[in-house]
Amino acid sequence: MRWSNSIFFTLVLLLTVPGFAQPSLRDILQVGGVLQQRRGSSDLEQAIRLGGAIIQMSRRGEYQNRQPAYRVPQAPRYPEVRYPAPRTPQPPISVGGRPTGYDHIAVGGKSTRLDPSALPLTINPGNQYHYQTVQKAVELWNNAGQGELFRVTTGPADLTVDWTGSNVSPGSRAETRMRTSRSVVVPSSISVRSGNRGQYELARVMTHELGHVLGLDHSSYHGDIMYRSEQPGDLVLSERDVQMLHWLYSQHDFVPVVGATRTTTTVNGFALQPASFCPHGH
Repeated sequence: MRWSNSIFFTLVLLLTVPGFAQPSLRDILQVGGVLQQRRGSSDLEQAIRLGGAIIQMSRRGEYQNRQPAYRVPQAPRYPEVRYPAPRTPQPPISVGGRPTGYDHIAVGGKSTRLDPSALPLTINPGNQYHYQTVQKAVELWNNAGQGELFRVTTGPADLTVDWTGSNVSPGSRAETRMRTSRSVVVPSSISVRSGNRGQYELARVMTHELGHVLGLDHSSYHGDIMYRSEQPGDLVLSERDVQMLHWLYSQHDFVPVVGATRTTTTVNGFALQPASFCPHGH
């Protein structure tokens, strides 16, 4: 039974040693034949011959052509896509085209707006350092669909911006002043305390103040450029800002806003009275 035990040992070795494939019937008979021819040999000789037979079998091509190890395919990598932030929902626009919660400047119960026959109203930035700041604010309103409302100039102008804040009421950061009568409104100054605010923030402030010159008052919605107090935000006009401008400039019964270079201190015998807008923390 020694020969049978050797064959059994060979089968176990072939089936369990890593790196070897399962033996065929031919392999088993081959190993068995080698051992049968050497039945009279010692255990050491049988072990040596058994090892040689196993090595010879391992070198055969049918055992070398093993299938490669299976690799889990990696998921394809796609470039990162950045989507814009969702737009802030706009409050509804009431029937008639005027946004809810949005006021306009009135004199004697009538709306005020730039006189279409006296456009554009000219603005001197007052400081070359702030030229681009004022120019950006002017571009926003000029691109709102009502034509050229303002024009920047370095010479004589209807309005000259004061960046020292000398005409700003206590506790405020920017203020637009006007002279009014029952028949006309004349903007007299825009004053800003620039403080430590950057050009981007100052351009938002200037856009807000020019909105008052146009006849717009404050909005109760924080997404509008004419919101009642200053806050961080994009340097753009909201849909409500544009809608309010279009509504205001569609009114036919209004008091005209006229530049200082086109009028005097009295109009039709009435003295112009001082008025201010935005005297708060804007």
